[in-house]
Amino acid sequence: MAAGKNKNIIRILVSIALWLSSFSIIILFTSYSGEESSRMSMAVAHFIRDLIARHFYVNPGDEFWDITLHAMVRKLAHYTEFFYHGMTTGFLMVTLLRKRWAAFSASAAICLATAVLDEFRQRFIPGRGPQWSDVLLDATGALTGLLVFFLVYAVCSRIRSLKRRIRELENSVSK
Repeated sequence: MAAGKNKNIIRILVSIALWLSSFSIIILFTSYSGEESSRMSMAVAHFIRDLIARHFYVNPGDEFWDITLHAMVRKLAHYTEFFYHGMTTGFLMVTLLRKRWAAFSASAAICLATAVLDEFRQRFIPGRGPQWSDVLLDATGALTGLLVFFLVYAVCSRIRSLKRRIRELENSVSK
């Protein structure tokens, strides 16, 4: 019994650590000024441009690289960090609540609140401001992460249940 309790404590600690890491990533990226954030995403856009230019002709003066790809990188960063936050929030809530629907509902509420509060926080960062489109993008990323987590969780739970049933049947046959 002690091994099961230790395993559960480890699972709780891991889920808290992962959730804190996702929350920290969101806070970190929101903390950058508008200029710093733009410089980082532009560097990523230029990295992608240079990577593509190794194999294809790329006109570096084309506005696609400095405007469109830059905007895509910025929006993908929002989506990705909240996708991870959705997955870790789902894991934390399943670990703490155990009931799937309660865990999913609590996770969705936490992720949506995080998206709104993150954008609100940007009011106080120089060169940044809240945008409802970013709240929607953040929430979409988080809910997609939640759905992916809960689908994987449901499949793994079903496999575990089937394995347990097979063991029970094998034990009843061998007696």
